[in-house]
This record gives sequence, structure tokens and C-alpha cells, in this order.
Amino acid sequence: MFASLRNISYLCPVNCNDMVNETELRRVICEYYARRVDEEVDKLWESGEWDDEKNEAVLQEHLRTPYLSTNNV
Repeated sequence: MFASLRNISYLCPVNCNDMVNETELRRVICEYYARRVDEEVDKLWESGEWDDEKNEAVLQEHLRTPYLSTNNV
């Protein structure tokens, strides 16, 4: 196993010794957090704290940082 990954093996939801490589570990961690996000969003939806209206509002948001033009300096 990779030396850098030995220290975090206790955080991994599966046995890291069975991992083939670092890419596999990253995939497992991403899937784990994706499931957690899905579960939390489902809770918000079921409780009524999230609905189609809020979903559309988020989709319409423009959250890019407005950068100053370098020409105006």
C-alpha cells in the first residue's frame, strides 16, 4: 500500500489493504460522500425544507467571483 495512505486507512469505510491503488481509494471515498449528500438532501426534501422552487433558484444562481479587469489598473 502507498505510504501516504497508511495514515488515513482508519478513516476509510472499507479495508484499505484490499485496495488496488490510490485511484480506487479516491473512488470509494467519493462514493461514500456522494451517498451522504444524497441522504441529507432527501431528508431536506421530505421535511419540506427543500422544494422545486428552491432547486430552481439554486440553478439560476450566478456565483462566480466578479474579477476586476486588468485593463483598468
